[in-house]
Amino acid sequence: MVALLLLGATACAEGGSEVALSDIAGKWALTEVDGEPIVVGVDAGRTPWVGIYSFLWWQRMEGDDGCHTFLARDVSFSAPVLLPKDTVFTLMRCLDEQGLDFSVTGTLDRVFSFEQGITVSLTEPEMTWEAGGTTLTFQRVDEVP
Repeated sequence: MVALLLLGATACAEGGSEVALSDIAGKWALTEVDGEPIVVGVDAGRTPWVGIYSFLWWQRMEGDDGCHTFLARDVSFSAPVLLPKDTVFTLMRCLDEQGLDFSVTGTLDRVFSFEQGITVSLTEPEMTWEAGGTTLTFQRVDEVP
């Protein structure tokens, strides 16, 4: 009986039903902002990334926008809307390999501050976020870039 239920749940997931938090859990490297490829390395060898983690009742998100790190100590997900909560960003001077300033777009900060949440779509191995007129495309990765 349990095996039959598991088989039915797997069939529904493969049939294109709603994305679950477990589907988007993992590490993701940012590849595009509003359809434009990002400069991998952001002139300083850093690729923007996010990590989404879920274990029983505990969900969180962390990442890096190329200079600043962030942590969302709580995440709610009601498909397809992801809502990071209690999010903190570091604020620091961003320097490249030569010690020169470079600007960070603040794209992740802008998306996280959208009060209606982030609309998530998933087409393995890509994940797309839409919020407040901004579209971010991520690629699933095994390790933090």
